[in-house]
Amino acid sequence: VESDPHYTSMLHQNDPIPDDTPTDAIIVAARQIARTIRAKSIVCFTLRGSTVLRATKARPSVPVLAITPFKETSRQLALSWGVYPELPSSGSYGYVEEEEMFDYDTPMSLEMSQASDDFDMVL
Repeated sequence: VESDPHYTSMLHQNDPIPDDTPTDAIIVAARQIARTIRAKSIVCFTLRGSTVLRATKARPSVPVLAITPFKETSRQLALSWGVYPELPSSGSYGYVEEEEMFDYDTPMSLEMSQASDDFDMVL
């Protein structure tokens, strides 16, 4: 059913209208780029989860990997549709520095970012 083009158009008929903010503009662009290049996932860096929740509000066609330095945020995002929250390795016991978020090496991020061929991409 999900591969049917009519289902996809019907699903996106009621997409929420994005706010006129830079965050929503980037999120809308990321969803479109992911769809166009057939990305395997979207990676979001977030502190409290609001960016990830906005990114998944319109049900993107790919999973969203949420990298956060806070254990509480990771737990809350685990309840969201299509979100795979991860803490950087050093953040397993609480807070990590924001700079460390870009050096993540969590099992989920490694699994989701491994391309099976030269044309697989992660956004």
